[in-house]
Amino acid sequence: GGGVDRVFEVASGVGGLLLRGLAIENGDVITAVYDYGGGIKNAGGLSLRHVRIANNSAAGAGGIYNSGGLFMDDVLIESNYGDEGDGGIRNEAGTIEGIRVSIRYNAQSFEGTVGAALLSTGGAVELIDLFVDDTSVAGSGIANLAGTMDLRRGDLCAGSVIYNTGLLAIGQSTIQGCGTEGYGGVENYGDLLMEDVDFRGADVLGASGLLNYGTATVRGSL
Repeated sequence: GGGVDRVFEVASGVGGLLLRGLAIENGDVITAVYDYGGGIKNAGGLSLRHVRIANNSAAGAGGIYNSGGLFMDDVLIESNYGDEGDGGIRNEAGTIEGIRVSIRYNAQSFEGTVGAALLSTGGAVELIDLFVDDTSVAGSGIANLAGTMDLRRGDLCAGSVIYNTGLLAIGQSTIQGCGTEGYGGVENYGDLLMEDVDFRGADVLGASGLLNYGTATVRGSL
C-alpha cells in the first residue's frame, strides 16, 4: 500500500479471486481518504491462503473489510489499526469462512469499542482453529452484533473477549481475558450455544466467565 491507499479492493460481482503466499502491508485509508479496509476491502468473492495482513490503517477494519464472500486458510492478521474501532476484521452482512486464522496485536483508538480483533454486524462467520491475542485494548476483542458466528477450536485471549447480540456458537475452545481491565469472558444479549469451552480469567479485574442477559445453552463448559 505504500501508506497512500489500501492494498487490494475486490468489487461486487467479481468472484473467484485467490491470493496466495502474500504479505499485504502498509495500506492506509485514513490519511488521504477516510474509508474502511486498509489492507483489503472485499465486496466480491475472495480466497486467501498463506497470507499475512499487517500494519494497515483505516477508519475501521484496518486489516480486512468484508461485505462479500471471504475464505481464509492459514492467514495471519496482525498489527493493524482502526480509527473508529475493529482494527482486525469487520464483516458487514457478508460471509466469512476460515481455518487456521490468527488475529493478534490489532489496535483501535477508542477504549470500550467492541470487536477490536473481529467485528461482525450481520451475515455469517464460521472460523475453525482460530487464535486471537489482542490484549492491548480495553473492550471486547470479538463482537457479533447481528447474524451468525460459529467459532470452533479457538484459543481466544482479547480484551473482554466476546460480546454477542446475534446468534453465537462456541465449541472446543479456551477463553481468557489476559490482563485487561473489565469483563473476561462472554457477554451475551442474544442467543448463545457453548459446548466444551474452558474459561480462564487470568488477571482480569472484574467478572470472568459468562455474563448472560439473553438465551444461553451451555454444555460441558467450565
